[in-house]
Formats: sequence, structure tokens, C-alpha cells
Amino acid sequence: MIALGTMCQPPSQGEVGNVVGLKGIGGQEGTGVVISKQGQTALVLTAAHLLAEGDTSVTATMFRQESVSRPLSKIYKAILIHRNTEADIAFLRFDVTGLSLTPARLAPARTRISASDADIHSVGCERGYPTDRTEVILGKRLLNRPGSGSAFFWQARDPSVPGRSGGPLWNADDQLIGICSGYQAGKGYYTHIDEIRASCHRFVPTWNVP
Repeated sequence: MIALGTMCQPPSQGEVGNVVGLKGIGGQEGTGVVISKQGQTALVLTAAHLLAEGDTSVTATMFRQESVSRPLSKIYKAILIHRNTEADIAFLRFDVTGLSLTPARLAPARTRISASDADIHSVGCERGYPTDRTEVILGKRLLNRPGSGSAFFWQARDPSVPGRSGGPLWNADDQLIGICSGYQAGKGYYTHIDEIRASCHRFVPTWNVP
């Protein structure tokens, strides 16, 4: 099992990891994950609530693969492509010229997990760099969000903490199965892989998402 707070940057094989620290115009901090790359441009998946209405960009920090507590000195500007508030998903793009990184692999649609599944873990940048923690998933839930419609989320036993929003949820095969959306009534919630797959197909169809 992976201990809470362990520094981690799975499962990229490049020079820099695929987990990204993000900071909105209003100062809100969160996490994103690179899910595709076309030429020298990366596609980042994160939580829509990190961007306020009207925001068109955020700043992004990349981290070295071998030492994730050492961010790259350059601060990147990530441009908003689309913001889907129903499923709390946003897509960003930014230039990664000169960087070697491997995008995350998404799990298949209709992936099933249960509370007994081992090695489910999330990554978030609440300490300023990616840290890993073990998660216990209680099931798939349909949430109705006031003013935002309804969508499917994984419900986790433990609530998230500020800074982890938008960060990836991995299964035992290092496939992305969700992203951190927040917490409610003491439980954590992660946007479900079905919502992520559907949003990729609908909003960023020209990107090759593995």
C-alpha cells in the first residue's frame, strides 16, 4: 500500500512527470494531469471549479520525474479549451517544447472498482508538489449539483483536501479512473472515468487520448 503523503509522480516514463500543479487567476490552487500530447502541445485534464467563470487560462508547474519536490523553474501558461461544470471537468493546453513526458493512460469506459480493490490511489499538489495517498472507493454515484446538472462520480471513504482538486485517481494498473472533484458530507468525490471518456469524445475529439 502507498502511504499518505508519499512523494509520487506515476506513471510517466519521461524526463518530467504527467501530474501538473495549477494556479488560477484568482489564486485558487489545484492539480491537473497530462492525458495527451500533439507535437509540442500537451492536453491537461483538471477540475472545472478551479477556473472561475470567465477565466481563460491558469499557470502550470511541471515537476521532475526523479525528484518531484523540485519543480521546473519555468512557469507555463495553460489555455482553457473547454469547461464542463456538470461533470467538473476542464481541458487545458500548453506548450511543452523541449520537455520529455508520457501522457497518462485512461482506463476503459465502464471500469468497475469496489471498496475491496487494492492499490487505488490519488495524486495531488496540496503541498506544492505531487503527493500520493491510498483511497478506498465506496462505489459509483450519480450526483445532482445545484445549477450544474447531474453526473457520475466515484465516492471515496475519505474527503479531499484543498490543492488536490483535479488530480488523478489511479487504479492498480496505473490507469486513470477519475479526477478529484471535492467532498460532500465527509466523503470524497472523483469525476468518473465514464464522464471523462464522454467529455474527451465530445469536447476534444481531435486529440488522441489513450
